[in-house]
Amino acid sequence: MEQAVQGVIQAVGQTLLASWLARQEAQYPPDTVACDCGGQAHYERRREAVTLTLQGRVRYRRSYYRCECGQGQCPLDTRLGIAPGQMSQRLVQAATLLGVTDAFGSSAALLAELTGVSLSPNSLRAACHDSRQQVEAHERGLIERSQTLSEQLTQRRNGPHPKRLYGSIDGFHGPFDDGWHEVKTGVWWTADEQQRTDWRRYYVDTTPAELFADLVWARGFEVGAHQADELIFIADGAVWIWNIVQRHFPNAVQIVDFYHAASYLAPVAGAAFGDGTAEAQHWLQLQRHLLLEGRLSPVVQACKALADRAPDAVADLRRYFAGNRVRLRYGKFRALGYQIGSGTMESGCKQLGAERLKIAGARWSREGGRLLAKARAAILSHELNFAPAWLPQVA
Repeated sequence: MEQAVQGVIQAVGQTLLASWLARQEAQYPPDTVACDCGGQAHYERRREAVTLTLQGRVRYRRSYYRCECGQGQCPLDTRLGIAPGQMSQRLVQAATLLGVTDAFGSSAALLAELTGVSLSPNSLRAACHDSRQQVEAHERGLIERSQTLSEQLTQRRNGPHPKRLYGSIDGFHGPFDDGWHEVKTGVWWTADEQQRTDWRRYYVDTTPAELFADLVWARGFEVGAHQADELIFIADGAVWIWNIVQRHFPNAVQIVDFYHAASYLAPVAGAAFGDGTAEAQHWLQLQRHLLLEGRLSPVVQACKALADRAPDAVADLRRYFAGNRVRLRYGKFRALGYQIGSGTMESGCKQLGAERLKIAGARWSREGGRLLAKARAAILSHELNFAPAWLPQVA
């Protein structure tokens, strides 16, 4: 019964759309309209066209004009943004939301099941292309504006001026035609009074670190990172990440993700006391507690005492802690109410990488995978104007 009703609703929808389109044309169209060449295009006849919509194929007739220069045009299509034979904007939006979520074949099957509209996987891929290009164009313009002095001065006057803003950078490897390559990922976010993330904006690219730095700055410029009252960067200990932070946001508070830093303790405990033993767990729990309190020296001393039993693990820990000492002051950071974990970033890498680019059997061209990741990041950030309401809102 529901299937029958859905079929009736779709048929009624097609009729309503066709009727509405017919009403958009004047009963007596003008004899001529302006042509792009500067001349006048003359009315010939009403031509039939088909547009693909969420209600299925909609047929309609509209005035067709041809100029002496050879160009033909349908003013109604131009005015309403219709591309005859192609998908409507609403169908493109629905196809894009599905296409950035799952494989194109599965997404096309899901679209057909939910709406009754059948698209080929290639058509669904093409639908995603517009959104990808939209994000790419936005970022190109943003990079250009963020490096212009007049734009910087304008933003300094007009904002935004965040009170407390978090940032993070990381990367994951995706399967491309010529092998696995790193997809660098960044995120800006804010947290509520309970330290829960309440706003986030992701961005990605496959460029080298020195070029990705321009995107980090541009995206930071967009959200007013350089004008935040408090700017906190949380990331792992990768040198290229902290080089970008130091270059563009030298006044930011730098924090190594606590769980990443604490992961250096487990190899020490396992090598010294045996993996999974009660003694190892007790020692590990104590050192994690001291690290969380910001008592770094006792942790290092406890590890040094085990150097004979776990030389390699202790050496790795001491080297890592020495290089990030000022970023491990967790007691101070917690007293100031800062987050000390980069779960928002880890979530982004999972949703962008594992849940789309690295799905079973996937292989991407360098450009195709890069742009799809950008579109998915924009939708997860609610950056595109058709992202669903259940995604995090963007201020």
